[in-house]
Amino acid sequence: LPISTVYHEPLVRDIRFVKMGSIFEQMKEDGAHLYFVSRGQFEYHQAMVKRIQDYDITDDDVAGFINSDYCENMPFSEEYEYDCSTVGRSASDKNPFIIHKKLEKTNKTSLVMTNDIAYKSTNHNKYVADNQHWDNPQYTKRSVPHDEVLKNISKSKVFVSTWPYESWGITAMESLGSGVPLILLTDSSGIHCSESLATDSSHFIKLDIKTTTDAQFNQAVETLSAYSLEKRKEIYDETNKKHSKDKWVEQFTTMIDKRMKDKKYFTYPHNPMMEKLFDLGE
Repeated sequence: LPISTVYHEPLVRDIRFVKMGSIFEQMKEDGAHLYFVSRGQFEYHQAMVKRIQDYDITDDDVAGFINSDYCENMPFSEEYEYDCSTVGRSASDKNPFIIHKKLEKTNKTSLVMTNDIAYKSTNHNKYVADNQHWDNPQYTKRSVPHDEVLKNISKSKVFVSTWPYESWGITAMESLGSGVPLILLTDSSGIHCSESLATDSSHFIKLDIKTTTDAQFNQAVETLSAYSLEKRKEIYDETNKKHSKDKWVEQFTTMIDKRMKDKKYFTYPHNPMMEKLFDLGE
């Protein structure tokens, strides 16, 4: 079978990835087409498989990059209810409540949209229990429908991506698509894959999650909150153009076209039916 694989894993070390180099090598030998969702994600896993299994994966081994989502009918609000918001599961790695902690000593409003479930992990359950106390102006909404999530994002002056290891960043795209600038929390590398979603570097600010003080975080919120309505409309228009549904669909059209034209692995002389299917495809 002619296979195309989209590799969507985040930028983390995990027992699942120990043999990833061997998997990539096998995919290459089998003629599979391999896609990543961002260059930053590719470069991270490229370095990891080199370090763990001494396997080299190059740009020539990658068929391309596929965006994880698209913008369509995004809300745009001229009125704000929240200075800062985020979306993320209530778990210690995603750490959505960091925005409440960073702003609790200010007069700013913050909104966390999350879940409230029992995990198998003791640490995650403790994180859930430890973050039940927040009250206005540090608001929490749990199990919010997606359309309401988007409306709340659009009514925020700033959106924060709290996890440095996103492979792409759907909520980051949704905030930019609603005209809301980003704070991207990074690790010490200073890299966040969601920065590639923006059409201009002025649409986001990056902060080191470990070294940024509450005062510095507050200053970043104030800087982005000062953006004019015209600037937010610029973010809205450019993001929706860059991440339109038509462009998203076009990626898969290209993927299928590239796969169909790869005759080396698509045709099998011993199988006349496969030859006929290939002719129909062309």
